[in-house]
Amino acid sequence: GRGNYIQETTYRYVGAGCGEFEVVTSKPAGKLWLFMGGGIGVLLLIVIMVLVLLPGSQTTTTTGLPYDCSAGFVSWQTGWSISKKAWCCANENKGCVVTTLSTTAEPYDCNAGFPNAIAGWSPAKKNYCCTKYSKGCAQPPKKCTLWGDPHVISFDQVGDAKADALSFYGDGDFWLVKSTTVSIQGRFEGTKYTEGLAATNQVVVGGAFLKGHKIEVGTRDSGILTVDGQAVFASFPAAPFKAADGLFTVSYDAQGEVPDVVPEGNEKRIV
Repeated sequence: GRGNYIQETTYRYVGAGCGEFEVVTSKPAGKLWLFMGGGIGVLLLIVIMVLVLLPGSQTTTTTGLPYDCSAGFVSWQTGWSISKKAWCCANENKGCVVTTLSTTAEPYDCNAGFPNAIAGWSPAKKNYCCTKYSKGCAQPPKKCTLWGDPHVISFDQVGDAKADALSFYGDGDFWLVKSTTVSIQGRFEGTKYTEGLAATNQVVVGGAFLKGHKIEVGTRDSGILTVDGQAVFASFPAAPFKAADGLFTVSYDAQGEVPDVVPEGNEKRIV
């Protein structure tokens, strides 16, 4: 099946216009097609590279929220972070931490009636409020001392220094003590010993603690020393007087202390 010859086509020049064929020069390809072909090639290359480098196809759904407040809600107390609890509570009212306050009522209102706690509160309320809030606590006893013109060491004076005492020189009747339990009035008048200046002339003691009784003590010159308007001592010194109901006893002797010195030539008498 293999021969010894090949077919060849040959042309011979016979003169211009005398032959059957002529030579035609081929036109060079346009540059536009060159650019278009190159661009298409580069584009195809880019598409191929993108397809090769892309990961496998995945479908991702995003809500745009920092937390999914439905996920794990059943065990949010122990399973959620503090930040998730705060966000979900504020935005979806889930995962809110509720603080339980004690609703146990106190047996006493330690603010009600406090200004009058000593006289107005029951012993039980005083004990409770004093123990828990330091209110209504029993106060240490205080004393009021007066003498002479008079000079007065009041209940609220700090210390008992006579130099800090108040002095009062007005005539008249005045309250020395006035409370729900004790009432003491003083009468101050000028005397020959004070050159007309006011001095303590008479003291009257009464009040609820005496249950209607009244004790009056005047100057020695006045001779006033009575219980419920009746003189109870005929001499000095004398045996103590005891009220008929046994509520109190009044003594009249020289036993006891006086707030001032006893002038020379005078006798100390104490009620």
